[in-house]
Amino acid sequence: LFNFDKARPTIRKENTVFLFEGFMDVIAAWQSGVKNGIASMGTSLTSQQIAAIERVAGEIVISYDGDKAGLAATDRAIGLLAEHSNLDLAILQLPEKLDPDEYVRKYGSAAFYDLAYHGRETVFGFKMAYLRQNRNLGNEKEQLDYVTELLQELAKVDSLLAQDRYLTQIAMEFHLSRETLQQQLSEFKQARRQAEKKPTQQKADYE
Repeated sequence: LFNFDKARPTIRKENTVFLFEGFMDVIAAWQSGVKNGIASMGTSLTSQQIAAIERVAGEIVISYDGDKAGLAATDRAIGLLAEHSNLDLAILQLPEKLDPDEYVRKYGSAAFYDLAYHGRETVFGFKMAYLRQNRNLGNEKEQLDYVTELLQELAKVDSLLAQDRYLTQIAMEFHLSRETLQQQLSEFKQARRQAEKKPTQQKADYE
């Protein structure tokens, strides 16, 4: 993890770490005042690296590039961290397909610092934009497929306040009954709970 040694004091102080793709992004962030940035150097995080981060931070902000490859890498990182850690996750999504280094050069250090600390979004907010890619939401089937995927993702969100807010947002955008969305969400949550129980039950049966 590039810069982990230098970033550790600020990570501990803020209880937050910014995860970048490359060392140039970490350097640009550091020069902008974001001193708690590290980089996975373009590779997937390992369980050992995640464990090292968990020892010093409670939250990780995924700050990968804004291009298509960066968005896909962000989606993979979300899945990996959700499966292997208890860290709180947030996303720093950059506009115009820029990477952090390019963003600093184009808009300046102050703008990047402000974005880093006041422009973060939730994992579900990222998923809403990510799953919308390459879909024709004017098409009824694609629209329903999109909403179904969103509800499956929303079933992973623990906060009832967040669930309530996003259900209202989806209902308004797609002119759907909020009660029906709530019912479908409840079914997905129940299926998720049952799926999580199965490995334990199978292990007990085997023993």
